[in-house]
Amino acid sequence: MNTTRTTALAAVTPIDISSPRQNIRPQKEINGISNISYRVASVPMDGVLRTRTLSETRGFMKVIIDAHSDRILGFAAFGPEAGELMSNVQVAMLAKQPYTLLRDAVFAHPTMTEGLGPLFARVPKQRDAAVEKREYARVRS
Repeated sequence: MNTTRTTALAAVTPIDISSPRQNIRPQKEINGISNISYRVASVPMDGVLRTRTLSETRGFMKVIIDAHSDRILGFAAFGPEAGELMSNVQVAMLAKQPYTLLRDAVFAHPTMTEGLGPLFARVPKQRDAAVEKREYARVRS
């Protein structure tokens, strides 16, 4: 049985930091170790038009996508209005929607949320991606 829980973190500093992510326990584990295949994309905040109107272009956004289902496994933003960006991504994560939902959406201009389009457009396609794998050992108490 898959057990997932989405957690969110937002810190308001001179530049906001936010990160919703899922704690994932895959159904199949071998000797306490499981493999999670994923794809990664990132974009600097200066690629988001709204940061120019705010005169604050420092920071970045980064996303981790499940290699097989296209679901969003994690998102981090370091920059202006990062908490609002996080909330938009978190809704897609909670609804278990693929990242393409946010990639293909048309958002109001100029907003930070419209910067999600360029971020998700950078996600490598399944067939083109050199899929990364991480092994996670389960801690036994």
